[in-house]
Amino acid sequence: MGKNTDFEKLKKISEILIVNVHSAQNAGDFALLIQTIYYLKNAFGNKIIINVLANWPNEQLIKDVSDNVIGSPWWVIKVWDKNKKPRYQILSLICGAFYAILYKFFPGKLTKKMIPKKWEKIFTNYKKSDLIVAVSGNQLFSSGKYAWPLPAVGFPIWLASQFNKKTIVFPQSIGPLNTMIERKIVKHLYANYIKKLYVRDMESHRLIEILKIKKSKPSFMHDVAFTLPPQNTSTALKILEFNGFVADHNNIGITILSKMPSYLSQNLMSNYYKSMSDAIVHFSKKLNFHIYLFCQVYGPTPDENDFMGIERVIDYIGDQMNNRIHYINRKLQPSELKACYGMMDLFVASRLHSGIFSLAMFVPTLFIGYLHKTIGVLEAIHLDNYHIDLKDVNKDNLLKKTIDMWDHRFTLSKTIQNEIAKVEEQLFEFPREIREVVLSDDH
Repeated sequence: MGKNTDFEKLKKISEILIVNVHSAQNAGDFALLIQTIYYLKNAFGNKIIINVLANWPNEQLIKDVSDNVIGSPWWVIKVWDKNKKPRYQILSLICGAFYAILYKFFPGKLTKKMIPKKWEKIFTNYKKSDLIVAVSGNQLFSSGKYAWPLPAVGFPIWLASQFNKKTIVFPQSIGPLNTMIERKIVKHLYANYIKKLYVRDMESHRLIEILKIKKSKPSFMHDVAFTLPPQNTSTALKILEFNGFVADHNNIGITILSKMPSYLSQNLMSNYYKSMSDAIVHFSKKLNFHIYLFCQVYGPTPDENDFMGIERVIDYIGDQMNNRIHYINRKLQPSELKACYGMMDLFVASRLHSGIFSLAMFVPTLFIGYLHKTIGVLEAIHLDNYHIDLKDVNKDNLLKKTIDMWDHRFTLSKTIQNEIAKVEEQLFEFPREIREVVLSDDH
């Protein structure tokens, strides 16, 4: 293929629809959206129009970084509404599929009147897009009963196929998938409707091999949030000093999970909160560390709000609360969080992207994983020794792992720098790979 032909083909990519975007109130998800847009503009130029299919389309932060925000099928069928029973949500999704077929095969004024405006807006944006991109993240995993709402999450991929659109899945975690039907759904979507599938962790890579997903040419690419630019140091210092930060202290940053009731047992979470509180008291009173509690996710629903998790830990600490425990009780954007994490001597990350942020700032980090994406990401950068599964969390192993990091922090920091350099080098090539996917004619 000649250079002029390549140029013309790339030039035709003028409008891109990003799907499966959740919420800007999750700093990790928002960072992934920001970096997905960054890499797309790096691949196709700053003039491309970026439209976003979002689960929470009214959030101003998402509007600020994109050209147009549309409510996703997840939003339209009200998966978020606890008062709408799953069977009615499923019925709404089936109606959405019917409307898509009407829109595609029976265009006309009469058909247009039959399709609700929210669905019509979705279909119109698919029709006018030159490329569909599934945002980086971990969308397709078991999170409810009887495989629901996984079909609603996967629906945007099916829609792309109905409108004959080339689709690229940015670096994903896939699974865990607890049922055979969920595995079949994911295999069907990612084996048949995708031009190119990228996975970001080794556990997901093994899963796609088990599922025998080959047609979409799966390959590995690191999580794009590793390269999110942090805010400047002075901004981080201003935020932290307001909460008593002194650089000469021995400082540990910590993120705490919300209660996550849809797929984590509350007995498990109670043990986690108690273990974290016991470890924090020991670090602050016995070892003279200063502890900084950060909120990585503050919505969009109460169940996803890590402020509530932090408050549970503080409740457990009770009258053992002391002046070495600091609570950053304000909402920070991803770049601010990353800069603040970079000021810590150690970090304990209960949220995957809080750990990715801190590692990218070369801070020795202990990860607490509640889905297999965490150990899979760490395995890819040879740091899987610094991980505790949520079900195995207790005071003793938290102390042991963290003190070991402290004792080897200088050597570990150099190891992290070497690994992050490799991550950045591979992600530097990512835009070129995206262009090659678009230029290739095979499906």
